[in-house]
Amino acid sequence: MNGNWKDTERQLSQILGRDILFSSVQAMGGGCINQAWKVSNKENEHWFIKSNQKALLPMFEAEFHGLLELSKPESIRVPKPVHYGFSGQHSFLILEYV
Repeated sequence: MNGNWKDTERQLSQILGRDILFSSVQAMGGGCINQAWKVSNKENEHWFIKSNQKALLPMFEAEFHGLLELSKPESIRVPKPVHYGFSGQHSFLILEYV
């Protein structure tokens, strides 16, 4: 997402109903399709954010809803999906950081 996190902070703030300001943005490895980051605020809350081209938003939407379904039976632990959307030319998915 190339360093412009203000729109993502704004969207996350709206979803959570409180102001969120990222104090740390750490690039994460391991994926071959998306870029990934661990973001944190000063209150020691952490989120995992995946991003890609804006046109791939449907991929993140499907993952968001799939994780919601997987979490229903509470038989396996999956990251809580928080939000998906886009900022500028990038789409993103925000998950709880586990």
